[in-house]
Amino acid sequence: MQHPTPSASSASPAPQQQQLPDAADPIPPRDAFPCQWLDCSSVFNDPELLYNHLCNDHIGRKSTNNL
Repeated sequence: MQHPTPSASSASPAPQQQQLPDAADPIPPRDAFPCQWLDCSSVFNDPELLYNHLCNDHIGRKSTNNL
């Protein structure tokens, strides 16, 4: 007579591990929109402000000093 072996579904699942962010790489709050342009650390609380920042400071004429 064979004894039934426990199936994977009856075993308790392993607890999921949370990955904590590195201290050097902080995660901004959900309502923060950081500029990801190289060497830019600006953070905005509105995506439209981030868009305007990108257009004016990184892409537009101001970024090339061609005003």
